[in-house]
Order: sequence, then C-alpha cells, then structure tokens
Amino acid sequence: CTLSQVARSMIPSCSPGYQERRDLVLALHLQGISSQEISNLAGVTTRRVNQIIAAERKQDRDRQFSAASGK
Repeated sequence: CTLSQVARSMIPSCSPGYQERRDLVLALHLQGISSQEISNLAGVTTRRVNQIIAAERKQDRDRQFSAASGK
C-alpha cells in the first residue's frame, strides 16, 4: 500500500467538500509531504495547498495570541 493509495482512500468518492479537502491537505503536510504531491493527491493547485497551510498557521498564531493575552 503506497502513500498515494492511503491518501486517496481518505478522499470520499463523491466530490469532497471544503473541510474534507482542507483536513487532507493539513494531514499530509504534517506528515512532511511536499506541496506538489499534496496538490496531486487532493486535486488542487500547489498555490491552494500553500494558502490552506498559511491560513492554518495564521489561525494557530491567533489562537496562541488570544490565549496569551487572556482573551
């Protein structure tokens, strides 16, 4: 079973929604998969992969800031 087969099995057979695709992109990124490979597996552009990753990083920073400031 290759990584591609495992990743493809995570994608629902019907057109995946935003949340499912986002979760897939982030899970593969956390495993150290390249943006190019993630884009191939998730069916989105590398630009979109990088946008999803950047948005998640921003949310993490915002959550850390809120926690640190007591908000």
